[in-house]
Amino acid sequence: MLPNQDILFIQYTIQLAINDIQFGYQGWPFGALIVKDSYIFGIGQNQVVATCDPSAHAEVLAIRDACKRLRTYQLPGFTLYSSAEPCPMCLATAYWANIKRIVYCTPTKVVAEYGIRDQFIYQQVCLSPEKRTIPTEKIDNPSSLVPFQLWLQKTKPNKAR
Repeated sequence: MLPNQDILFIQYTIQLAINDIQFGYQGWPFGALIVKDSYIFGIGQNQVVATCDPSAHAEVLAIRDACKRLRTYQLPGFTLYSSAEPCPMCLATAYWANIKRIVYCTPTKVVAEYGIRDQFIYQQVCLSPEKRTIPTEKIDNPSSLVPFQLWLQKTKPNKAR
C-alpha cells in the first residue's frame, strides 16, 4: 500500500462520517473501510442510533460488509481504515477477523473530549472482573464445557480462532 493511498482511504472514512451527520444521522461521527490491494471490500458508518444496536459501530459494520461480500469470517491481508482509533469492541472484532493492519486518524484521547467514552472502556477492559464498574460474577456449572466438547467433535481444533 502506498502512503498516499492511506491518506485517500482515511479521507474517505472522514467523509463517510461527515455525510452521515449531514445527510442521514444514523449514529455517531465515524466511518470505516476494509481494503485489500487498493480495493474497498467493506464500508461502514456508525448506525448505533438508527438501529438501536450498540454494536453497530462503523468498523464492525465495515468488517461485516466485507465478510458478507466475500463469504468468509476471516480477512487476512486486509486493512481496516477508521476515522478514529477503534474502540475495544472494534479492535477485538478486527483481531477475530485476522485483519492485517489498522490505520486511523483520531485517537481515543481526542474522541473523549467530545463525550465518547472509548478511553473509559479501554480502562475497564484492563481491570479484573471484580474491579469493573459493571458487577460481574462467575457461576460454576458442571455442564458448562459440554458445548465446547461437542464443538470439538464436529470441528478440527486448529480451525478454532
